[in-house]
Amino acid sequence: MSDKIVRLVHSNVVQEEAAAWIARLDREGPRPELVAEFEVWQAQSPRHAQAAQDLAALWTDLDALAETAPAPAVKASGRRRVLAAGAAMAASVALAAGLWMAQRPAAAPTLYDAPVGTHRLIALADGSKIDLNTGGQVEVRYTGKSRDIRLLKGEAYFEVVPDAARPFSVYAQSGVVRALGTAFAVRLDGGEVEVTLTKGVVELAKLDAPASLEQAAAAPRRRLATLSAAMGAESATIAPDGALSREAGTEEADRKLAWRRGMLVFAGETLPEVVADVSRYTDVDIEIADPALNDLRVAGNFKAGEVEAMLEALQTGFGVRVERAGDKRVRLSAGS
Repeated sequence: MSDKIVRLVHSNVVQEEAAAWIARLDREGPRPELVAEFEVWQAQSPRHAQAAQDLAALWTDLDALAETAPAPAVKASGRRRVLAAGAAMAASVALAAGLWMAQRPAAAPTLYDAPVGTHRLIALADGSKIDLNTGGQVEVRYTGKSRDIRLLKGEAYFEVVPDAARPFSVYAQSGVVRALGTAFAVRLDGGEVEVTLTKGVVELAKLDAPASLEQAAAAPRRRLATLSAAMGAESATIAPDGALSREAGTEEADRKLAWRRGMLVFAGETLPEVVADVSRYTDVDIEIADPALNDLRVAGNFKAGEVEAMLEALQTGFGVRVERAGDKRVRLSAGS
């Protein structure tokens, strides 16, 4: 027990910061803004998260020690006085940790988004990573038993560090993707959820669309299928009613994930689908003014965000007329 006290008192900077956070939470109370700041501090690195967890785990033992530790004698040696003072300090911090853990509400999810035209790499507290594509938005909520993410908009690629004690679940509309150690992408496309697995194994499930991440994590779910990348990448699409379609092939997965390399690759999508995808990377409004173009199918590679290159390709390669109405508006119609 004394060994634990010495490590806590003579701690490194991260441990000292964790203790300061606990003391501040005890002093100011578990205000939502303060709790959110603490969650951000924990998410800065795995060491921060571990220090907070270690401190919370120690508080019961340290509190018991404080009840049995004798007061330092007047003639005690300097060494014993330091240890006694250390026990008192540790017990005080531990008590603050206990009060905070008992009083705080469930931690609010942390919200991340990616500005239009970019993708954002998010490092999570356990070493897992999220590559969030343009205009995307996710909520992240880690607890002692689970790692829960909710994809609110767009698409993201997840690289998951294994942790058998805390499953990693991504909620997207009514779909759930559950993994331990793996890599996969999830995309919201209208009412459908597209999942592309590049490494490991994931389980797909269906639940009613939740109102919050906390409700989603607690809601009953219906298992749909298991995807495995043992023989190469595999993809699946979950329809709003839970119907599942599957597709295998590393080449197709590479095409779907080309955005991670800053590219958009089309292989016969309709012009409305191409325009919808391109529009995610720009604030230029692209209107298909001629219904005759809705069945036009497009194949080609384009750099994400370079709208002009795509418009030029439509003109020269597909005979599409491009009309400009200012800097931020384009109309597409069939060429004569």
